[in-house]
Amino acid sequence: MSDCLELVVRYSSAKEVVLALDDRLAWLSASVESLGDEDDDQEEGQNDEKEGEEVVGQRRLRGLQNWVSEFGVLANLYVKTLPRVRTKKPGMFLSTAIAGLEQVITPLALMSLKEGRTGREVGAKVWSAVEEFLTLANNRWTQSEEECLKQLQGFFLSSIAILHQVFEVDISHSFFLSRYPRYRIPGRVIESPVECVKFWKSIISRAKSLSLHLTSLFDRVVPKASLEDLDLSSLPDHNEISGSFILLTHLLSAESLPPNPNIPPFELANLLRKTMHIVLASLSTGATGGRTIPGVVGVDEALFWCWWCVEVSIMSADGREEDTIAEENVFSLVEVLSSLSALSVSPSIRFFAFRLLAVLVSRVCEEESTQLVLLKGLIEECPFESMRIAALGLLQEILGDKFSVRGTVFSPRKTYELN
Repeated sequence: MSDCLELVVRYSSAKEVVLALDDRLAWLSASVESLGDEDDDQEEGQNDEKEGEEVVGQRRLRGLQNWVSEFGVLANLYVKTLPRVRTKKPGMFLSTAIAGLEQVITPLALMSLKEGRTGREVGAKVWSAVEEFLTLANNRWTQSEEECLKQLQGFFLSSIAILHQVFEVDISHSFFLSRYPRYRIPGRVIESPVECVKFWKSIISRAKSLSLHLTSLFDRVVPKASLEDLDLSSLPDHNEISGSFILLTHLLSAESLPPNPNIPPFELANLLRKTMHIVLASLSTGATGGRTIPGVVGVDEALFWCWWCVEVSIMSADGREEDTIAEENVFSLVEVLSSLSALSVSPSIRFFAFRLLAVLVSRVCEEESTQLVLLKGLIEECPFESMRIAALGLLQEILGDKFSVRGTVFSPRKTYELN
C-alpha cells in the first residue's frame, strides 16, 4: 500500500496530491472527533456493563491506533509532495499543510489523555510523525525561506501546547526538591514515565534546531512593542503563545537547577508581571478542579514558573529594584494559590502551592505590614478551613523566626517529613 502511495505522489500532479491530502486530513479529523463524541455519549448514559465497556474501549483504541498510523503516512506524504509544487510562495502551501495537520493533532491528543499509559504510547507516535515532518521540512525549505522557518516554529510550538498534557514530568516537584532538599514527602518520588522523558528530550533538541532559545520564546509570550505600536497581524496564535511558555519553563528546568539569576537576560521584575495573565489563568483552572485541555498551559508549568521567578528574586544579591517582584503580583498569587492549595485534587500540587505561598509571604514580602495584611486576610476571610489553619501556622512560624524562637518553615538546619 505504501509503495502505491509513493508512486502516486511521485508521478501525479503535486497540486492535486496536496488537495487530496487536505481532504483526507479533514475527514480524519472529523472521524477522530466523532469517536470522542461517542465516548462522551456513553459516559452520559452511565453504561455499567463491564463487558460492553471493555469492547467499546478496545474498539476505540484500535481506531485511535489506526488513525495515528494514517496521520503519520499523510504527514510524510505532505513533505514529499510540497517541494514539487512550483510556486514562488511555498509558505502558502506549507501553511495549508500545517493547518490540516494541527486539526488532527488536537482530537488525537484529547483521545490520548483518556487512555493513560496507552495514550502516552499513542501520543508518542503522533509526536514522531510531527517530528519527521519538521525534520524533512526544515532540511528542504528553511535554508532559503525565512517565512517557512517561522511557520515550522509556530507548528512546533502549537504541537507542544496540544501534546504536553499527555507527557507530564512534574518539573515543579523537581525544582522544589532541588532548592529545598531537606524536605521529604513519604511515599512520593519523582518517577516520570519513559515516554515522557523521551518526549521532552526530543522537544529540547528540536527547539535548538529551529533556533528557538530563551529570549526568543519570552518575546513570543510577551511582545516587546507597546500596544499602540504592535502589529496585531504578526502576533502568534493562542497555541503558539502557550507552547512558547511551556517550552520556556522546560528549558529553564533543564538548564538551571538551581536557578541562575543571570539567565534569561531580561529584567526579573518584568518576568512575572508580564506573564501573570497566563499564570493566573492556569492556576485558577487547577483551583476550580477543571481539567487542563490541549492548548492550555498546565498547572505544573505555571507553578514552576512562579517558583523560578521567586527563587531568582530571593537569590539576587544586590537587591536591585528590577529584581523585586511587585507587591500587586504577590497579592494576586497569594489569592489564587490559597484556592489551589485547598481545592486541587493532587496532593503534590496542594503541597507545592502552599509552600510557594509561604515563601511569598515570609521571604518575598519584607514589610511586616504587608505580611500582616496577607495573613490576616487568609486567617479571617479565606472560605477554606484548611487554608485558615495553615495560614495561622505560617503566622506562628514567621513570629517565631522574628523572635528567634525557632527556625523558619524553610530553615536549612532542619529536615521535615510531610504527610
